[in-house]
Parts: sequence; structure tokens; C-alpha cells
Amino acid sequence: MTAALIAAPACRRGPPDAPAEPPPEPSAELGSDANARDATGAEPPQGQPVTGKLLRIALIAKSASNPSFLSAKTGAEDQAHELSAKLGLPIEITWLTPSQEDGRVQAQRIRQAVNERFDAILISCSNDPRVVEAIDDAVARGVAVMTFDSDAPTSRRFSYCGVDDELIGRQVMIELAALLPRGGGAARASPRGARRSDKKAAGAGSGTSARTDTGTGSGTGTHKGDRHDRREKSAQIAVLAGNRDAPEMRLRIRGFMEEAATRPELEIVGVFSHAETAQDAAAELLRVSSAYPKVTGWAVLGGWPLYTKSLLAELQPGSGKTRHRIVSVNALPPQLVYVERGVAPVLLAQPTYLWGAVGVQTIVDKLVLGKAVPPIVPLDLVRVTADNLGAWARQLRAWGFGDVPEEYLQLK
Repeated sequence: MTAALIAAPACRRGPPDAPAEPPPEPSAELGSDANARDATGAEPPQGQPVTGKLLRIALIAKSASNPSFLSAKTGAEDQAHELSAKLGLPIEITWLTPSQEDGRVQAQRIRQAVNERFDAILISCSNDPRVVEAIDDAVARGVAVMTFDSDAPTSRRFSYCGVDDELIGRQVMIELAALLPRGGGAARASPRGARRSDKKAAGAGSGTSARTDTGTGSGTGTHKGDRHDRREKSAQIAVLAGNRDAPEMRLRIRGFMEEAATRPELEIVGVFSHAETAQDAAAELLRVSSAYPKVTGWAVLGGWPLYTKSLLAELQPGSGKTRHRIVSVNALPPQLVYVERGVAPVLLAQPTYLWGAVGVQTIVDKLVLGKAVPPIVPLDLVRVTADNLGAWARQLRAWGFGDVPEEYLQLK
């Protein structure tokens, strides 16, 4: 894992500047009659900034109420502003995200973007076949589509930007094992450079998914582990997985369970689903903790329960001590207090701002600069602990999060 994102000078909001050079002539994809919006019809001289055209990008996340996606929106808008000035090309970001996650509405917003003649769509996909169908139709009608965070790998999208989800699951298990009794010593880093394309080839029916044994409905979990294994377990772990039918969640569960299989001293009591809200996730965590009083480790494959401080009072009653050790994905401002209090000693942050910034850059590379872009643009997790809490808090503030507590900004 890398901490490069929080080591940048002055916690710069966007990705590093590209080397200064005259921008190339725009590609035919943007300069076609269908998409170019040149008021004069004249082509600019070769090697000079492209002027007089408008590149319109529809940004469609899963939910307008999710702070991770609001951060992506800020990243997209900042990068659009920077590239507009650099290239002399107006770039417009239009937020077409549903208020709450709904694949049907996402598909409608994709069609809206096509009908309104947007040049490109940047989307985090809900798990709904209608979304894939709408993406394919958009591409067929000349609109470039890129995904971020949650992919649609069977669609005709041209590229995906995000962290490898299977790697996320593995790293959560590695970090949690290091916090529990005889849990494997110091955490080892998962190998960098694992590509999401590897997961496409793996599919979902190779037998490893069957071993996840994840229960049958929201709010339920199934006891995990070999029922014939009589070896004493050093610790029990529960997994909180939100909507486990979502493609990215299936991959995180798969990575987690495969890593857990290498640690027979740890018992996974179940993988538990819930509606992906802070209140529902916190309620499910408390319910399972009551049902399994020996659970000391929680693998939270999304940040949901830590988005509310109410859970902290439940986990640290009276004495301020808790039996739980939590490792969670994401490290947004509401989660930072759990690091400070030692309830979640490790958070694995996704660079949410870069979802938007890198997405816009990749679209511009393809449509404006005529560059070949990779089908996968990998991003790295950032490991957040008490040691770098201040630096991460300042990075969040630089990325547009206005609710970072002031006391964390003052930490070293």
C-alpha cells in the first residue's frame, strides 16, 4: 500500500501536473460533427491550445448523499477547471447522480445524457442490468463511457478507474489479523499492481465464492468455517458487507475469505448484509455483536457504521474500553474519531477525490488529446492510522471535505 497521496507538497487537491508542453491537436472523436461545438468551424493551428469547443461530461455516481461521491465530484470539477485553463478548452461537469442509489434511475440518467448530447459519461455503476444496457446503448450512439469505483466490466465502457476490490478484501483481513491474538504478527502489505482485469478472468463460479458462505438475506449471516475442525480458535471475526450482491462487494468478500483461509486460528462467524446507510450498518454490527459475544474482530468492507458517532458510545460504554477491533474500508471525516479512540486502529482509505480527477483526465486524454488509454486505471489504498491521522485529515480538507474536525488538522 502507498501513502504517496498524503505526502504530496501542501496536500495538493488534484493529481500532479503533467510536464509542460503544447497540447496536441484534438482527436477526431471530439472534433466530429456529432460532438464538437466550435462556434466558428475553424480548426486551431496544430500544437496550439484547442479553443472554442465545449467538452461536456455527465458525472453519475450511485448516491448524491454519499460523501465519497461528493468528493469525487469535487475532484472532477477541479480537474476540469485545471484542464480547461491549460488546454483552452471549456470542460463542463454536470452532476446527474440519483438522490439515493437506484439502478433504474441511473439508466434513465445515462439516456438523458445521450439525448442531451453529452460527449462522455463518468459513472459508478449500480448492480443492475439496465445500467449495463444503457451504457452499451450510449456507446453505440457515440458517447464515451468510463466507470469508476464500481465497474461494469461486461459493458462497452472504455476504461475503469479504482482500487482492486479483491485486493481490498485481502488487505482488510491482513490488517485485522495483526490486531488480534496470535493473528499473524505485523501486517504484511498486499502486492501492488494487481489488476482488476485479473478478476474478470476469474469470474464468479470458480469455487472460491462458494466458500464465502454468506447467508441468505439482508441482516443475516451464516456461521463460517469447517464445522469438523476442532482446533481451538484464537479469535472470532465478523464481516460487515452491505449489499453483498454488488459486484465490488462480492470481490471484496472473495479476497477477504481467501486470505482468511490461510489463517486457521481465526474463525469467521459470518458475513452480514444490511442496507448501506450508517444507521442500518451500525444496528447490524450491534445486533451481531450481541448474538456472538465472543466476536472481537470486525472486518467492515465499507465505511458505513463508522459514519455515525452513535456507534462509538455503544462500543465504548462507561470505561471507554471495548473488546472490538475494527478494520474498515474508507477513511472519511466521521470515521477519524474511531482511529483516535483505538476502536478502528486501521482504516484503508480509497482516494475518492481521484475517482473524479483521474476520470476526467482519462476522458480528456482519450477524446481531446487522442491518447490510447488503458482499460484499467489502478489506484492505491492509503493506510490510515494514528501515526498519520493529521496528514490524512489535511489531505481530506484539501480534497474538499469541509467537516474534518479541527483538532485532527493540527496533528503532526
